[in-house]
Parts: sequence; structure tokens; C-alpha cells
Amino acid sequence: MALGVLRAPASAPRPALAAREHDPLTMRLSDEGDTGEVVYLRYCSGCHGVAGDGKGPAAPFLSPKPRNFTSGVYKFTTTPSGSPPLEEDLLRTVTEGLHGTSMPGWRFLPLGERRSAVKHVLAFHKEWELRTAEPPVPFHENPVSLESREAIEAAIARGRDVYHKKATCWSCHPGYMPVPDLEKLLGGPARSDIEKPLPKPDLWEEVILPPDFRTATLKSVKGLQDLYRAVTAGVGGTAMPTWKGALSADELWSLAFYVDSLRPPPYSVVNRTLVALAEAEGK
Repeated sequence: MALGVLRAPASAPRPALAAREHDPLTMRLSDEGDTGEVVYLRYCSGCHGVAGDGKGPAAPFLSPKPRNFTSGVYKFTTTPSGSPPLEEDLLRTVTEGLHGTSMPGWRFLPLGERRSAVKHVLAFHKEWELRTAEPPVPFHENPVSLESREAIEAAIARGRDVYHKKATCWSCHPGYMPVPDLEKLLGGPARSDIEKPLPKPDLWEEVILPPDFRTATLKSVKGLQDLYRAVTAGVGGTAMPTWKGALSADELWSLAFYVDSLRPPPYSVVNRTLVALAEAEGK
């Protein structure tokens, strides 16, 4: 006796299809793209959590931890540290990702979906619509010619003094001078363990190490302009302040050149440029 196959009546929706039609992870709401909530649930909630609190199912296994969006504070912005970000700031992070972390770039998503996801992320802070972002810190064009080895080396030398004397970056980051030389430059004492970064708590109660520029991957930095932005605007939720106003545009750019010169050659625009200029001079 052949076994019959039970079939649902033709008029009844198939359960899997019916569920799929209402599943925010699989449905597409319009031909123009998905809403921010749908994009977020599909691509972001696994790390950042459905509620945007940084407690997605993957979060316990990640270091650094996914951002908690409910605080309304973001690290990598063009606005002064601690000020609400611009939507363009978050769009840049979503598009480019963050080096050395589990945050990939989402450039393959349509621009409209990325923008919608950013708006959804910002809305996790319940007072977002009541806050007004400060204007972005002014961006001054790089005054140093990348076609002149002498100009680049002079900028590095100026930046070295700004780093160690005026900005005292070694109070968090490592210092890159022998202690006796630094104390002579300062005219006073420096910390004895200057070759090490000092652990610092951030807003999210994580203890972080300020980067050692000789070895660390800089999360939001791809080139000199990104370094200039990070130094000028600061890094929200951390001990890295906004240096705009405390340092001149020339000092900020010199500091960016010096820090970039410390980085490993594959990542350093300055070092790659100096090598190329030296090779050109040798021909």
C-alpha cells in the first residue's frame, strides 16, 4: 500500500513563507531599500544587541566590546569630543569600518540603507532629538608639501616637540624620547615608565590602553587627514581631548606628521612618501 502525502489546502499559506513575510531579518519593505530598523536587525544586532545596548549574542566573545548606542556618545567624530556626532560621522564609520576590531565596513550596502541604519542607531539615545551637535571642528588644509623631503622632516621635528612638550601626549601614550632627553626638554621630571601607555577608563567602564603608535592599529585612521581629525576633534568617551584651540593648525598638522612617522611603514603615509622621495632622488 502506497503511503499518501499530506498536503495543505491550496488556499492556506505555507507556514515558512508566511513567517518570512513578517521577518524583519529577511523582508524587504520597498524597492528603494530597507528601513533602518530592518538593516540594523539584519546586520548590526548580533553584536550591538536588538536594543542597541552593546549586548548582542556575539558581544561576550569580542574585544573591544561593541558600542553601547544608548549612551549617545561616539568616539570617532568631527565634532568636539563629547558633543553629539553628525550623521556623516557615523556614516563614515559604518562605511569604512574600524581597523583591528570586529566592526567591518558596510560599503556594499546601498547608501540609502546605510543612512537609514545610522538614523536608527542615533535614535537609541532617547534624548537624541533634543540634542544639538556642535559645528564640526574647522579643517585646515595640510600646509606641508608631500613633494619635499625637507618640509616633511621639518614637520616631523616640530611635531616631536609638540607631542613631548606642549601637548605632553606621553602622559597617556608612550613617550618616544629617552627620559633624560625628555626631562631636559621639559625642564622638569617625566614619568619613569614613559615607554609604556597608561591604562585609562573610558565612559563605558572599560579600561583601555592609549595606542602605542609604533605597534597599534589605529581604528579610524587610514591617512594623515584622519590623524589630523582625531587629534583635532578628540576621541569621545575617552581621555583623548579636543586639541582644537589649544594647538594651532600648524602644530596640529605637525603632530599628525610626527605620529604618522612612528607607525609601521605599511600604514604610514609619511614613511612611504619619504622612501619614494629618497628613491627618486637616487635616480
